[in-house]
Amino acid sequence: MIVLKIGGSVVEGLHEDLIDDIGRKLDKGSIIVHGGGRLIDSLSSRFGMKQRVYTSVSGFKTRITDEQTLDLIKMVFAGKINKEVVSALLKHGLKAIGLSGVDGWLILAKRKNIIKIIDERGRKIVIHDDLSGRPIKINVNLLKLLISQGYIPVVAPIGISENGIILNLDGDRVAARIAGELGYRKLVILTDIMGVMVNGKLVKRIKAEEIDKYIEVTSGGMKKKLFACKEALSLGVREIVIASALRDKPLERAIRHLECTVITSE
Repeated sequence: MIVLKIGGSVVEGLHEDLIDDIGRKLDKGSIIVHGGGRLIDSLSSRFGMKQRVYTSVSGFKTRITDEQTLDLIKMVFAGKINKEVVSALLKHGLKAIGLSGVDGWLILAKRKNIIKIIDERGRKIVIHDDLSGRPIKINVNLLKLLISQGYIPVVAPIGISENGIILNLDGDRVAARIAGELGYRKLVILTDIMGVMVNGKLVKRIKAEEIDKYIEVTSGGMKKKLFACKEALSLGVREIVIASALRDKPLERAIRHLECTVITSE
């Protein structure tokens, strides 16, 4: 059993080979988490909505989530993308069911009180009232109930706070939290690149004690993925694979550790 995270750069154009591969290689009891940030960017531009994406003081790329952006995220993540992924799986005979972290209190999240960013001029700025957060607790009983009935849960990365506020979440951290709380040993992250790249070369193996070093030398989306991987390891996940979905039999190749980055707890 695994948790499979499909990145936002992949879900927009789900190709038949990926769905076929999921049908062949995804074990009973596995869970899918999807992203969707790239579609948020394109739709924001189409609707004339300005997206504010900055680098945090700690070096991570951060999307500022105001009410307007959150409305779009809810429509895209819990609506369009989630249902398209579920539909593609159903067409291939897979018993998929889509839900967001809001449904049944699936993902309890803690809101970020403030976000410290660096603006275009290099100034440090504090953002208040952002509608993003981090997952802190998973309703594992709900997931186990769905799995016991033969369903493959397909989870959109939106959470809900203790006082009922819907929050934008990072999909990789959601996948890490789900894998850890369910006691799953493996997390597979499929994205649009082969894995962790340093100086143009693929890093094939990373041990737990090395992960901070690679967080320091990477940037953008990969930096955040590695931070999520660190969280997954701390929650008891034994192995994380970061691999490209844009190739033949991507899940099979990731499981076999072919042309990817494998992060291990020891």
